[in-house]
Amino acid sequence: MKVDRYVEPEEFDRWKQIAEDLGFLYVASGPLVRSSYKAGEFYIENILRGKAADRSKAKDIKDSLMVHLEGNPSLSTSN
Repeated sequence: MKVDRYVEPEEFDRWKQIAEDLGFLYVASGPLVRSSYKAGEFYIENILRGKAADRSKAKDIKDSLMVHLEGNPSLSTSN
């Protein structure tokens, strides 16, 4: 097959950003990526990584709130 053109890495990045903006949960965009290549595996890995990040963020928010409540007795829920 004859090469039509060289696709710059920035174009792959642009298409990845477009897909993410459209709500795709995982995007593999690069010169040697096929649409079906390990798609399921990467999708699940990305979902699990996102859930772990969400749990970590929720814990950070909870910890911050507890510190704030402990420093302000009038806001405590135990009163």
